[in-house]
Amino acid sequence: MDFLKKLQKPYKRRYDRYGSNRIFVDLYFPRNYVNQMPVVVTCPALGLTIPAINIYKLTAKGVAVCNIHFRGGSIFSKTRGDLSQLTPETMAEDVAAVIDEIYSQHWAHRQKIYLYGMSHGCLAALAGAAQCPDRIAALFLCHPMLTPPEQGKDNIVDARKLSSKYLEHWKAFPLKETMESLPMPVMQFQEGKNMHTTMLREIGVE
Repeated sequence: MDFLKKLQKPYKRRYDRYGSNRIFVDLYFPRNYVNQMPVVVTCPALGLTIPAINIYKLTAKGVAVCNIHFRGGSIFSKTRGDLSQLTPETMAEDVAAVIDEIYSQHWAHRQKIYLYGMSHGCLAALAGAAQCPDRIAALFLCHPMLTPPEQGKDNIVDARKLSSKYLEHWKAFPLKETMESLPMPVMQFQEGKNMHTTMLREIGVE
């Protein structure tokens, strides 16, 4: 029965490493995928490595999902790096590197690459989009937590390991200016049943 359930999943999963820093990503492809697929690149919350998005709903509509393991983003991250070395700049670099690689893949539709951020991952999505705005079709921000985590109080990640450099850079990040300067649509959600419907409509595979 378990084997049959696996066969019925609407996606195929594989792993890859992108960019000079060898950023680890989880790739989820529609089971009967073709070339030129829309792609949603996901930026998980600090301390997490899961996409925090309904992969079934996206892949069932022919959309590929690429989940980033940030350098130092989690103790579970498969990409090398330590939490004490994490900064908004390193996350932006990771996002840009992954976008560059996806842009060159035959299976990706170059005009349909989207960024999705969850919680603190929204900052990574915004910072990454600012580095390659011409390659992002739209930005989806779910439960955006756009303020620095408090050391010793964050219940998702051991914030005591976050460097003062990270917190200083986070506080100095021009959040409002970045959001206003981005040329693509920026959509914010409080996760619910309408989020995926809105995303699929924006992607054009509703």
